Amino acid sequence: MPILLALLAVLAIACGGSKDDALIDAFPTPLPEEVALGREVGDVYGQMLFDVQVIVEPRPPAPEAKERLRLLRNEYKVYFASYGCQRKAMSASGQAEAERIANEKRDEYGSENLSILEDAASDYDYEDTSISVLLHDIASLDDYVYLERIETTRPGEVVQCGS
Repeated sequence: MPILLALLAVLAIACGGSKDDALIDAFPTPLPEEVALGREVGDVYGQMLFDVQVIVEPRPPAPEAKERLRLLRNEYKVYFASYGCQRKAMSASGQAEAERIANEKRDEYGSENLSILEDAASDYDYEDTSISVLLHDIASLDDYVYLERIETTRPGEVVQCGS
């Protein structure tokens, strides 16, 4: 990558530009929609983890927890698939920028929230192992933002964008 940047800088200077112009072109400023999508994906992921915590923290009976988690999973799946369709309409660099921002936002929520899911999965394993599977599925729902990965991460899933 550094060699590519050096070549871009030399090319820009040779064409009458400055070294600074070449670096600006090599690292374009993210478009507002890329930033907004990345932030929203990260924030919605954080809200989803909070919503899971509200369900599992009091450790309701397994059938109740399972039903509430199933409904929550279905609700957030729709959100993330919608974001995936928005991301799909972006350029490759826009998709990468939105992903980078989403990952930064997601990391802000830290591993503490994910450990709450793991603890709950472990607790419910004694009653109903399908709750562990459901919690794992919820934790990875943001796969739907990256539609190109769906075929490998969730075989058989199809997301339709547009009307």
